[in-house]
This record gives sequence, C-alpha cells and structure tokens, in this order.
Amino acid sequence: MPLIHVVPPDQAQGEIKEVYDAVKAVTGVLPRPLQMSSVSPELLKIQARILKYFVGNPNLGLPLAAHIRYLIASHNNYQFCTDFNASLLTMFGNLTEEDLDAVGKDVTAAKLDDKDRAMLEFVVKAIKDPSSTRAADTQRLRELGWTDQDIFDALYHGAGMVSAGIMFKALKMDED
Repeated sequence: MPLIHVVPPDQAQGEIKEVYDAVKAVTGVLPRPLQMSSVSPELLKIQARILKYFVGNPNLGLPLAAHIRYLIASHNNYQFCTDFNASLLTMFGNLTEEDLDAVGKDVTAAKLDDKDRAMLEFVVKAIKDPSSTRAADTQRLRELGWTDQDIFDALYHGAGMVSAGIMFKALKMDED
C-alpha cells in the first residue's frame, strides 16, 4: 500500500482535476507518477508544465525522450516507467522486445538516427556516472546540431527519471 494518499482520478476536483484532464488529453493516460504529485498541488502543476514542455519540445522528439526514460528507468530499477516507456516505444517507435533488450544491453543499438543516438548515449553516460562527462562529449553534440539548451533539456529529462523513481519506490506507489 502506498505510504501517502494521492488523489485518484475519479475523485479529483478543482486544480488537480484540471491538471489530470489536461495531462490525459495530451498523453492519453494519467501516469501514476504524476498522480503521486497530487499530494502537493503546486508541484503537480509544475510537473504538468514540465510534461507539456517535453511533449511539445520539437528538438527532443518522442522516440528520443522515450528511449531516455526507458533506459534511465531500467538502469534504476524503476519498473513502472520501464514498462510504460517500453510500451510507448513498441507502439510509437515500432520497436520489438528484441530491440528493447538490445538497447538495454548496449545503448548504441538504439534505433535512432546518429544525432539522437549521440544524445541518448550522452544522457545515459551522464546519469550513470556524472563525473565521466567531458567537454568533448558536449562538443560532439554541438557538431551534430544540438544546442546547449537541447543538451540541458535532455539531461534534465533523464535526471528527472531518477528523482521520480526514487520517490515512487520510497513512497511504495507501486504497491496497491
């Protein structure tokens, strides 16, 4: 059983209902980790704005963002988001279970173009070992057409998976 009481979708009212409805309209689902934020309505609104920003980000498209979330969640044993993003990648990225297994073992196996794969490799490297990043890493990304904002946004997206996973597991959100 979760250690905190979140607002279930069928009981949401006011600002919480507005956020739930807006997120569901954009994503088609109401992710459980977002529901976790309902105990703090102001943070829920911030999370919804962040989600909207990433969904609408023209530079970090769905396949790249879903790969980032999938690999970071998998690496951190954050099962809910691993499964959720695996389903997104199979539905919208046309990936098979074999493709997911391959990229889980070797990030360079990602079925992305060279530019997106380089960003994915950087984010995974940075999250696994933040001290391992070098100026050459970000320079390579710039040479491929990424901006510093893109680099920051992608890394922020990956780091957010770590914090959400920690909170989700610590608060037993996957135990009903």
